[in-house]
Amino acid sequence: MHRKKMHFVFWAVVSFWAFVWSASAHATIDATADKVALRTSCTVGGTALNDCFTSWWTLSGWIQNTRRPNASSPLEVDIGPGTFGPNLGAGAVSLYITCNPSAGYTGYISFVGSGSNESILTGQGGSSFSPLNVSSCTDLNFSNLQISNPNSGIAGYGAIEWSGGGISHWYDVQVIGNGRAWYEPTCGATPGMHYWYSSQLTATAAFSVGDTYDSKCDDSFFFGSQITLSVPSSSYGVNGGAAIEAHGSGMISMYGSHLRVFDDVAGSPAAAVWADTGGIIHIHGTGIEMLSDDGANLPVLNATSGGVIDATASSYSLSSTGGISRVDNYGGTGTILAPYLWPESATPPSVGSVTGADQVVITSTADGHPHLLIYDSTCSGSWYDTDLRACY
Repeated sequence: MHRKKMHFVFWAVVSFWAFVWSASAHATIDATADKVALRTSCTVGGTALNDCFTSWWTLSGWIQNTRRPNASSPLEVDIGPGTFGPNLGAGAVSLYITCNPSAGYTGYISFVGSGSNESILTGQGGSSFSPLNVSSCTDLNFSNLQISNPNSGIAGYGAIEWSGGGISHWYDVQVIGNGRAWYEPTCGATPGMHYWYSSQLTATAAFSVGDTYDSKCDDSFFFGSQITLSVPSSSYGVNGGAAIEAHGSGMISMYGSHLRVFDDVAGSPAAAVWADTGGIIHIHGTGIEMLSDDGANLPVLNATSGGVIDATASSYSLSSTGGISRVDNYGGTGTILAPYLWPESATPPSVGSVTGADQVVITSTADGHPHLLIYDSTCSGSWYDTDLRACY
């Protein structure tokens, strides 16, 4: 081959590989990208990926200061498998999503994971921090991911803190927190709206706090989801608390879902549902399960100080060594609409309620015929036999 031609080929090959090396080593972030990635590594096969982040700290800073998504310019964050936490070296203990409407950053972000056991968002937690902290945002979507607090016992509490109203949607999301899974510390000018689909929220009591979903500001809707509160014997127990709570202007609605409470601390009166000081809770087509070995009489539906619970068309699985009150409106300070017909049995269930709310057909009677009993707190045995027209 001619010497000049060989020289040209040599430099062409060198230039080609220099270009490849440069492209792989110097990936770029488009300031207007409509989709970015969050990965444990942004290098694949020696090639650096464009629009890719390995740090939530860097990603959130870029979103807030550069990208600033809004209604006319939404953003999708594709989250790969792995665990993603805050930059502890920078003093952050939470994953923050802090919108700034005055600067044109209002929200409109979709966080799409690779699976609720694959993509995990977590934080250090602490006495005043939750792993995920959202403020002043609207139209945030979360799907196929997990948000969890890695601390256990009394080391930290919380999972999600949501402030300032706004709208959110949650699809196939696992939330695992200590003390709380969801909390609304600061209300917005108008109530926010939160929609949960096929999701699981779990909290284990910590710092004597046990409120899995605690709403005092916004309206929340659950479809085909499960909410669990666990008060293990190793914990401090809880001072009140419930699997779901609504206070003030908070409202919670559940459809086709499942509520669970496991309480094993003596004298720890957790509830499944608690509405207080004007809070409203709707529960329909939902299974309510409460199991307890703590020896206290536990309320299932608990309404106080103007709280309202509408729990028609739901079912119950209740067992406690200290007794259970299915309906407890604290002498009329709250309102509970929850009529229930227990399965037929030889004797009525050992459960507390309010007059007229519970009915049962008993099959073991003196005349050999089934009798309908209605709960009546004025009877010494708490049940009124409508056939005999006498207390049972």
